[in-house]
Amino acid sequence: MRLQPEIQSWLNSALKSQAELIEVDSTGDGEITTADADNAQLAAWLVSGDLDAAYVNSRIAMYGERSPWFPGVDLWKPDDAAAGQIAVKSNNSPPFEIEIRAWDRLEKILYLKKIYAD
Repeated sequence: MRLQPEIQSWLNSALKSQAELIEVDSTGDGEITTADADNAQLAAWLVSGDLDAAYVNSRIAMYGERSPWFPGVDLWKPDDAAAGQIAVKSNNSPPFEIEIRAWDRLEKILYLKKIYAD
């Protein structure tokens, strides 16, 4: 999946935790600008357990993807998802990781991947 490098980038940027360094499009507007969260904010989200929600909100803002089985339901969801969705879940303590899990309409796992910090 092409989202793996993108999520890896979010995780790596969060672990740098350098204020004023902006490396990811956290607003989902297609550009990396001063309106986006800097690495220190990403680090704060990682430690609070909210990095997954920030990523999902950015993705929804940019693409507005809907479940192929349930048209009124967002395709992406932080933490745990239901049938027809993709969940992005981050832990908030070392070793930091982000898990991606996708379900079909019958709640069978289609995809499972854990992404770890470099």
